[in-house]
Amino acid sequence: VELCLEDMLTDLIGGGYDIGLRIGTLADSSLRVRRIGTMRTMLAAAPTWIAEHGKPRDPAVLGDRDGLVYANSNPPGVWKLARKGRSVEVRPRPRLKANNGDVLADAAVAGLGAVLLPESLIAAPLADGRLVRLLPEWEGPLSDLALLTPPGPTRPVRVQALLDHLAGSLAAQCRAVAE
Repeated sequence: VELCLEDMLTDLIGGGYDIGLRIGTLADSSLRVRRIGTMRTMLAAAPTWIAEHGKPRDPAVLGDRDGLVYANSNPPGVWKLARKGRSVEVRPRPRLKANNGDVLADAAVAGLGAVLLPESLIAAPLADGRLVRLLPEWEGPLSDLALLTPPGPTRPVRVQALLDHLAGSLAAQCRAVAE
């Protein structure tokens, strides 16, 4: 197994990859798609950040606070939130901009700012109290999670086995979606 981790769109066929994992809306292509589910995003911050900045009661106040921003979001530096049919866009002060969610989650745990990330990336620190969910009545955008493989009628058995294992493991981190 050779593992390549990049938070960018990679050419699976040109790169010689057997499987790709994509988060977000998929463009039409010749790739075979195995949709896993939908990931929800949520706002969170460390208790130390909340002690310093207060717990926000409205998304608008986050525009005046330090935020940890995913560099590959569209549009960059903008958090889109929704509640009961109402949508808002928030532009936090970007204290850190990174193209990797794990880095942003670690920075949030360290108290560097509030963050909007997929629930699966912050579930453990939320569960053990290192992070606290902010504005729980507001949801971030939903993102599709899919496994992609090059086109063709058959796959090697080892690739199919890994694909099945990944699909089962990742499905637990998503909202259930029928294939």
